[in-house]
Amino acid sequence: MALIPADKLESLTKALGNDFTFNDLGLVMQLCFGEPRINGVSSDRREPWTIARDCLEETERHGMTRIFLGHVLASARSGEVLRGLIVRLVPELAAAPQSVATNVGVVVAQLQRTHGALADAGIRETVRQSRAVIEDIAVSVAALEVYKNLHDSLHNLQLRNFSTLFTAAKHVKDGADDGGVLRQFVDDVRKTGVDSRPVAQRLARDDELRAATELKWIDRLEAAARDLRGAIDKEDSDRARVALNMVRRVVEQEPSRLNSQIFLIARDLQLAQLEDALKRVESVQGGSGIGGASSSLQALKWALLARVVEHTRWQEADDGLWAVDRSFEYGNDRAIDDFTLDWPNTRSLIRTLTDAEPKAELSLGLASAAENIDQELFAVAARTDAAAGQAVAGRRLFGLYDGYRRDARFRFYLVDRALKDECRELVALGTPLQSILTELQNA
Repeated sequence: MALIPADKLESLTKALGNDFTFNDLGLVMQLCFGEPRINGVSSDRREPWTIARDCLEETERHGMTRIFLGHVLASARSGEVLRGLIVRLVPELAAAPQSVATNVGVVVAQLQRTHGALADAGIRETVRQSRAVIEDIAVSVAALEVYKNLHDSLHNLQLRNFSTLFTAAKHVKDGADDGGVLRQFVDDVRKTGVDSRPVAQRLARDDELRAATELKWIDRLEAAARDLRGAIDKEDSDRARVALNMVRRVVEQEPSRLNSQIFLIARDLQLAQLEDALKRVESVQGGSGIGGASSSLQALKWALLARVVEHTRWQEADDGLWAVDRSFEYGNDRAIDDFTLDWPNTRSLIRTLTDAEPKAELSLGLASAAENIDQELFAVAARTDAAAGQAVAGRRLFGLYDGYRRDARFRFYLVDRALKDECRELVALGTPLQSILTELQNA
């Protein structure tokens, strides 16, 4: 059944088209469906109102309109007219959404009540029929926390400026390590390995192959730290650069793979099946107290998926930053040309992400920094200086980009931290689920 009445569709699509661009709506659609969707339903060549209508029709076909409008309402891009239309159409969206902690608390309380009722043979048998679902969620929630913690450990290394590290490595042969930058980095890498190993080993409780996969890159990190320490002690610049490359390959490749694991677990988390199981228990009990837990489970599923999608998009942006970073490693004769090729796509993706909060301080700062970089590129293209001029231009461009990169990665760090906090809250579901499984096993 359509959520939007026919006589309201035109005004809603016009307001939506006025406030949201094709890319904005693409992000909202991905938040809803957990995957890129807009290119399959519309085109950036169409009028904004037509694009908005295409998106609304797609969400109506899949019963996702309420979720779609919730994300639209939560966006800073929504103007007063659009917000008013949405609230009149779905009044409950006007209320501030409950936090993940609150929703988890409601579900935990319902699971605890279910556990307390397992002495009843009818309820126990009803719950037993959903044992596979309960086991899957318990394992998945635990794995989600592990993968998020591993991702965070590598993200901390990603924040380091590898160009500075490679410059320091060149001078190792002279016995120099300005400010101890390389030795400090060795300590950071070693700490990452030490902290990550027991986290990865937790996966072995349910899946030894998963644990082995993570332990491989941890082994590589620790080996690289040993090699880098040895290179510094022996003043071997070539060996130091090889060791840094080993670390960089890990921090370039593994976060994207870990993010994919986080996304897949969040997407496939069987919260809807758990909701059905609790409803069956409630029907056996003859009560109707499941309403709060049912709403909370639905809210958890979509809030978690939206957060993971946001994290995924920022991971894509961070991958783009790594590609741009390499522009400055080949010397001034190639730096500007390579930067000009890689910069536009990364800038565009980050702008789409920050446009969700256009008035936030970091968003304004990134927009201003991107404009300064574009102006510098324009000025460089207009110059006819000799190589010396190019060298100065390259250094100026790198300085501008370095500030932009640091701010963008800090914004990703904030998204990272928010997802980590929500994963930590979600882990609370594991305790009552395990209690139910233990009771079923002992019955």
